[in-house]
Amino acid sequence: MVGVAGKRLLEALPDDCRPQSLEEGYAIQDAIADHHGGEVIGWKIAATSSAGQRHIGVSEPLGGRLFARFCHPDGARLAAGPLHMRVAEAEFAFRMAKDLPPRAAAMRPRK
Repeated sequence: MVGVAGKRLLEALPDDCRPQSLEEGYAIQDAIADHHGGEVIGWKIAATSSAGQRHIGVSEPLGGRLFARFCHPDGARLAAGPLHMRVAEAEFAFRMAKDLPPRAAAMRPRK
């Protein structure tokens, strides 16, 4: 599959490149963000439903950074040509009045 600017998109990440644990996946995410990310303007949570988790093969919600370079103003029009996923996904954002205090341990979702 050919993507943006003639770069090749992978159908799937090769098995030997896939993280073997959630911690390893977050470590990879951190390394990519440190190297390529840019300004972080917020955080997102993905796979918040059981169906969403089954769809991507995980057992709990996943957190990730929102980068300024991917933020567009209200009413922005984006070309669909460069997109490799032909879907529209609704996102909800909340602006908190202040930072939440750090926790001693990560919270795990209830089953």
